[in-house]
Amino acid sequence: MPRTRIITAQSTRAKLAELGIQRTESYDRAARIATLSVDGDHGAIWLYLPDNEYLMIGAHKVPGNIVMLDQTRLTNAEKIFLLDLDPNAHPDHPMINGAAGNCRSVMAIPLVDMAVVVGQITIGFERPAEEVGDEAAEIAALWAEIVISNLVEHSNIKAMLNDLTAAFSA
Repeated sequence: MPRTRIITAQSTRAKLAELGIQRTESYDRAARIATLSVDGDHGAIWLYLPDNEYLMIGAHKVPGNIVMLDQTRLTNAEKIFLLDLDPNAHPDHPMINGAAGNCRSVMAIPLVDMAVVVGQITIGFERPAEEVGDEAAEIAALWAEIVISNLVEHSNIKAMLNDLTAAFSA
């Protein structure tokens, strides 16, 4: 049976939870390692849901109720970006205004499944973009591939177990 994308137009938080795709300690660890591997200060793994919603499945030093900045939402599967954040432009965002962090730049790395951007890893730095090393994007891109591989494998195994349970329950 051909595989489908892990996030589709019918994806909801509940349907993803049925596949075991939700905030977990293992995705928190992945966010932590990805963040620290590029000397970042804060990091999160986001999945895009229909209707411009999103779901944070992993985080490092990011509160669970945080809102993803719309300006970081990615659509291009080939593009990683790093941009400076102006605290005056985001006075209410706790990751920028000092309530939860003092991010001065952010890197967004696309999570790509079957040539479609289905989410992103966002890494916040408490320093300007010009002080982030050139190799950081390459390292972060490797972590994005690892996260997608884990999501795909996890959802495939969970779907197979659900199918087996249904078959034996009938």
